[in-house]
Amino acid sequence: MKTVSHQLPKNDAFLDAFWHLSSTDDGKRTASSALIIQHCYGSGDSEVNQDDAEYTMKRLMRGICGGKSGARQGFAGTLASFLQARLSHTDTANVLSDAEYVHKKLMDHTSVDGDMGMSKGDERDAAFGRLFGILAVVRSNTLQHIIEHHYKDDGDGGNNESVVQLLQNYMVDLIKLFNYKKWMQDAAAFAICEVLRCCACNDAILKNVKSSSNGDIETFLDNETNENQVAIQFYLATLTDDYGAIDAFEQEDLRNILFSAACNYPKQPLIYEKIIEVMRKQEKYCALFVDVITDLADSTVERRAFSLILYQKFTYLAIEGGENYMKHLKIDSVLKLLFNNNEKKTLTKLGMQIRNEIFAKISGQSLFSFASIYYDYMTPKVFLREFYSKFSNAEKTDFVQSSAKIGDLYQFSRIDRNAEIMDVILNKLVENAENDEEITSKLVSLVGDLLTNNDLEDDFFPKVNKLILKSKKKSKNALQKLRVVLEIYQKLTELELGDELEILGKKDMSAANLAEVCTNLLQVNLEGICCKLLFHSVKKMWTEFVKENDEPFDSDLSDLLCGAIGCPVDDDASMSDASSEADLADLALSDDDDESSSSASTKDDEDNGGSTMSVDNDEKSDDDSDEEEEEEEEALLEHDESADAALANLIEMKQNMRKKAQTSQQRENYKNQSRCILLIEVYLQHKNSLVLSPEFFWRLLSMFRTTDQKLKKSDNLAEGKQFLQRLTALFAQISKLKNVDKDTCGKIDLMALCSLLQKSKSPQYSKACSHIVSFAYKNNLAEETDFVNFFDKMVDVWANKRGPEFSGLFEDFCRFDGIAQKALIGPLTKSSQNGRTDFIKQTSFHLLTPILSTDTSFYDDNTTALSEIFKSCLNFLQRDEKSKSQHKISCLKLLEKTLQIAKIDPSSTKSLHVSTSLYWSVVEGSSVDSVLNSVGESCKAQGVISRVKIIRSEITAGLLLFSALKVEEEENKPTTSSAKKSAKKKKKKSKK
Repeated sequence: MKTVSHQLPKNDAFLDAFWHLSSTDDGKRTASSALIIQHCYGSGDSEVNQDDAEYTMKRLMRGICGGKSGARQGFAGTLASFLQARLSHTDTANVLSDAEYVHKKLMDHTSVDGDMGMSKGDERDAAFGRLFGILAVVRSNTLQHIIEHHYKDDGDGGNNESVVQLLQNYMVDLIKLFNYKKWMQDAAAFAICEVLRCCACNDAILKNVKSSSNGDIETFLDNETNENQVAIQFYLATLTDDYGAIDAFEQEDLRNILFSAACNYPKQPLIYEKIIEVMRKQEKYCALFVDVITDLADSTVERRAFSLILYQKFTYLAIEGGENYMKHLKIDSVLKLLFNNNEKKTLTKLGMQIRNEIFAKISGQSLFSFASIYYDYMTPKVFLREFYSKFSNAEKTDFVQSSAKIGDLYQFSRIDRNAEIMDVILNKLVENAENDEEITSKLVSLVGDLLTNNDLEDDFFPKVNKLILKSKKKSKNALQKLRVVLEIYQKLTELELGDELEILGKKDMSAANLAEVCTNLLQVNLEGICCKLLFHSVKKMWTEFVKENDEPFDSDLSDLLCGAIGCPVDDDASMSDASSEADLADLALSDDDDESSSSASTKDDEDNGGSTMSVDNDEKSDDDSDEEEEEEEEALLEHDESADAALANLIEMKQNMRKKAQTSQQRENYKNQSRCILLIEVYLQHKNSLVLSPEFFWRLLSMFRTTDQKLKKSDNLAEGKQFLQRLTALFAQISKLKNVDKDTCGKIDLMALCSLLQKSKSPQYSKACSHIVSFAYKNNLAEETDFVNFFDKMVDVWANKRGPEFSGLFEDFCRFDGIAQKALIGPLTKSSQNGRTDFIKQTSFHLLTPILSTDTSFYDDNTTALSEIFKSCLNFLQRDEKSKSQHKISCLKLLEKTLQIAKIDPSSTKSLHVSTSLYWSVVEGSSVDSVLNSVGESCKAQGVISRVKIIRSEITAGLLLFSALKVEEEENKPTTSSAKKSAKKKKKKSKK
């Protein structure tokens, strides 16, 4: 090794590096450490800067006593690397003497002698510096190198005494630090274990180091009361495979030591780390560990948290150790903490974190073993996700047969549909379902799940029959299967379904009879999967019956199905007849929220024939009786001055109870009505040749409006809203029907529908009526003039009177191109000119844009349509008051569309269409250029500015072409004198 010696270096980077070792930035500390070592020892066989190396060691040994935030970490880490580099540049023969020299210098620079006038803070820093310095020596591999090269087992040629003495010196130094202060014991015990680990490479030297001349080391290691000294004994046992010292402990004393050590969570005592190492080699100590964890789990919050951490480590040990360790993992008190789902508990977050880490660690063959341990403590949902879904089919079957709880079998059945597993689950449920209502409910749920699954239904019907009904019935068609389902219900529940079974047993059954049975079944008060099973069975049976049966949709069936969903029925009423008597021109708009409008609506209903717009008589009478009772009670309170507070409270309580009962009944009625809509939906979908009368629509619309009005008075019940949604969906289905017999369906009176629409502000009701209009158009159930008159009236009402919102109706009808132009362009043009608000006008523009077509056939009879729209757009844009940008954009879009339609083709030889000529004449005579300039200046929205530019360029180009065509036409016209001459010539020719 080459060395050089010189005075203190003047390299500023080298000196500054020592300051950076105290930085809290790990990157800066690492770079500074590398710079210092590189400066002293270079790389490879480069020369060693001996003086700088000595200076560096001195600075580092002093630096580890510093109190700055990053000083100990930076200086201790650099010292370890420095000593390692020093070792590699020292001859083997001189390593021992150099190590003794390093030990002496470390002791000098980290003296903890309080008699030297040191302050308490300096004394503490020096103690920590010595500890960090010894650990730096250990981690530099200096001690291992000395033992390997300077200690000889036979004593020949070695320096055994010097090696042992050096190791004992370090042990004594650490024991002094251990005894210095109680808070130093944990760190000092850890350092002692590190020194012992270095000695463990040679059994003889480990024994000699323990046997010091004065016996201090041996006495220290034999202590059985201090937790850290016991931890060192545990570690020595793992190093020597001699567990006699641990066996000599009294189990109760050791248990108490371990319990008392776990009092400073989140600190993890050394003794637990060492006992886990002992258990890794000796499984017999697991029982002691389990007892300690159990004690901790039943103690304070801090100890309970620590028990979870210990259980996690124990679990990892069991994964490595196999079945011998797995049997110890079922620790009841700890597992309850680990899988506690109560969010208010303090340890929920920690338990969830540890639980997820354990689940991530578990894999392969250990999965099934852990499942049997954790199953009793987990919710079915978590267990299914983490374990059951990952089992093989054989493991699933085994688990269901051996470990699964009866109450969870239904959840297991929903993971997959393996026939073997399903058989096991069904058998277990049937065996335990005799007298247990909860298990019976689970069984019914599972049966419902199986029978509502199209892929499994045919396979499991025989199984269900055999298990539950103990019979061998063969269920081939839907009607027979429905009977089986009803028999299952009678077997497993308390339902009385004798009448329904009797009707289903008849050979010749009409659609009305079957619809009555289905209605009764759909209104059975069941919940969950039970309701789902009946719903599915009824739907399947009714669908099959409708497909095979040729019965028409007569009045009896219509009355029954409409009545099932609450529609009023009166054979003498006809909405079309009623509408012919109404003076539609003078109809006032009614507000559903206003009492006066409600009474007016009732009067109109009576004038129109009564029943089609009235509420069901039974419901009305019940409401009237309730109102009379309330009025009597209010009168009692008003006129009896002696009524005291108690009586008033009693009456109020009675009224509240009545209202609650009424609300509950309303909810149940809405649920039943929603279910029964299924019958109409299926009939409309699957009937081959469908004949629908107008009265059918009036009843549905009447039901819709009545329900909508009731909901506004009953806090918008969720069940009622759901029913209205189903009704709206039913109307949408009607509008898409393709199996309608158009020749036999009755005509739909659109003016009667107009009358109904004006009596409601509900957007949902307007949407329902829109579907009826679409249905009428698709199936030719109204004349073209009827559609024109209908939309002329509806647009006029919408544009000029407050309240109704029909834009959705118009928008739906816009997709029918031909009739939409005839029915909507005229009325919407008027509304864009005379609408009462900017919103009405903007909506008119928006609706007109997609209706306008480039096909000129429409404009043959409506030559002024384009020019009128242009005038309307121009008037809207040039108004003084400021309009919203979005409104202007809609107007400009429509204006751009008219320009596209009226665009002049310069290559065409044909003369201009009349509507095009009128359009450009209006444009030419208007002030459109100034209006567009004003719009572009007043509105800075990019959408407006870009469209104004496009429109201005198109108008300029169009006017140039139009002017050129006009000039050409003028030139082609004959003059007056030439015309007279030609006329004279013709007369002469005729005389000759």
